[in-house]
Amino acid sequence: MSFFELDRFLSQDVNELSEKVSHYYTPTSFWSVLSEIRSQWGRILEIPQGITPYYFGGNQEPMDVSESIERVSGFTHIILYHGTSSVHKTRIETEGILPRDVTGEEHFDYSKKEIDFPDSVYFWQLKFFGNIFDNVCNHAIQTSTRKWWHPLIVRGILDINSLRSDEDLSKIESQNGLESLLKGGVARIVGKYDGPMEFFGFPWVTQETDIHVKSFGGRF
Repeated sequence: MSFFELDRFLSQDVNELSEKVSHYYTPTSFWSVLSEIRSQWGRILEIPQGITPYYFGGNQEPMDVSESIERVSGFTHIILYHGTSSVHKTRIETEGILPRDVTGEEHFDYSKKEIDFPDSVYFWQLKFFGNIFDNVCNHAIQTSTRKWWHPLIVRGILDINSLRSDEDLSKIESQNGLESLLKGGVARIVGKYDGPMEFFGFPWVTQETDIHVKSFGGRF
C-alpha cells in the first residue's frame, strides 16, 4: 500500500472512526475499556494493519504532515502495540511496561545503536509492511529469542498527548510524537506504561515469516 492510504484513512470523520474502533472490539474484553473512554467524550484511533507510515510508503524525503497531525489530534486516545518477551509477562501485569533505565535491559544484544531515551517505553502501529526493526511483531521475536522465551505482544490504549518522537526522527525533525507515529509507525511515552493491556503470545513462532497476524485488531 502507498502512503496515500494513510491520507485517505485519516480523512474520515473522527467520531465515525472512533465508533468503528469500538465496534470492532465489541466481542472482546477491551470493549468495556473503550466504552468507558467514549462515555467521557473520548475519541479512539487505531491505524489499520498494513496502512504504511509515510516514510515507509515509498517516500523518504522530508514532508509536511501538519494536516495529518491536526486530524489525529482530534482523537484523545490511540491503540498501539509493544513487542517484548513472555518472560516479562508477570512483571508487566503487576508493574506495567518499564523503561530500560529501570530494568537495565537492552532490547537487542547484537545492536550497537545508541538509545537516546532509556527513560521511555516504545509503541508501534501493528504490522505495517516497512522496516523490519520497527515492526512490533519482529521486535517481540528478537527480544524473546535472546531469552529463549516466546514472543509477546502487548496492546495498549495511550493518551494522544503523551506520545513523544522516536530518536530516529527526533534528531532531524520535531519532537512531535504524532509526527513520529505517522512517518515511522513508532512513538514513545516517558516513564512506564501501566494503562489498559491485552496480551498476545506466539509459542509456535520460529522465524519472522511464521507470523500471520490476521486475528490482530485494527483492520476495518
